[in-house]
Amino acid sequence: MSKAWKINLDTIYKKNITHVVAMYHQQVIADYTIVDQMGYYLSGPDTGRVWFDLGDYTGSNPLKGKTFDYKTANPATTKILSELMELEVK
Repeated sequence: MSKAWKINLDTIYKKNITHVVAMYHQQVIADYTIVDQMGYYLSGPDTGRVWFDLGDYTGSNPLKGKTFDYKTANPATTKILSELMELEVK
């Protein structure tokens, strides 16, 4: 699976992001791992957006189904996992 994201590719590299989630109303509805390739779309409707190959998350910290008190106006944002876990609604 691959999607177009409006985020800077340097951010992905510098923060060593490997875990990607999709949230709706502060609940994680999908949980992914960045597999092995990423890049920029150079043409078409997603020009300038980042793409990466995604696989289902199989790591030790699954987030699917969890709710977090985390709001953002940006559809693509980054958060350190330990900081996000502090925002979990139990």
